[in-house]
Amino acid sequence: MSNKNPYELRTDLLAMAKDYLDAEYKRQCDLATIVYQETLKTNRASIEEIRKIVPQMYNFNDIMSKAQELYGFVSKDKSK
Repeated sequence: MSNKNPYELRTDLLAMAKDYLDAEYKRQCDLATIVYQETLKTNRASIEEIRKIVPQMYNFNDIMSKAQELYGFVSKDKSK
C-alpha cells in the first residue's frame, strides 16, 4: 500500500488521464494515416475528406474530465 498524500494521488490521476488520452490520440492518428494512404492510392483524397479523418488533439479540459472519471472509480461508495 502506498502512503501518498492527496496531492500526489491527484498528480498520479492527471498523469494517468494524460497517458490514456495520449494513447487514444496516437491510435486515432495511426488509423487516420492508414485511411489517408489508402485514399491516396485511389486518388480520391480531397482536403475535406482528409480533415474528416484527422483527429482533434485533446485539451486540458479533456484531461481533467478523464481524471475525474478515474477518480470516480476510486471514490465509489463501498457501502452500497
